[in-house]
Amino acid sequence: MKTVSPIVSSAVLSEALADEEVLLDLESGRYYALNASGTFIWDLLERGCSEPELREALAARYPDKRDELEADLAFFLDRLADKQLVRCRPRPT
Repeated sequence: MKTVSPIVSSAVLSEALADEEVLLDLESGRYYALNASGTFIWDLLERGCSEPELREALAARYPDKRDELEADLAFFLDRLADKQLVRCRPRPT
């Protein structure tokens, strides 16, 4: 499995509001709201976590959902990349 390093775009501002994170894409002017799980992942992305590190953190937080985590995480990262909120690039091994 390749190691991916998702990088938060420098054109994105984020702010925690109540139990969600609000993202503003400065280039498009669009806002996005993340639920609690998305906020958890976004916080880890801002710290520079790789995809395997994200999977490990999610498995620790949601141990009863291990079977779903990998596909859900890949889907979420793909959506962020599609919206140009993150860039995903292979991390040197």
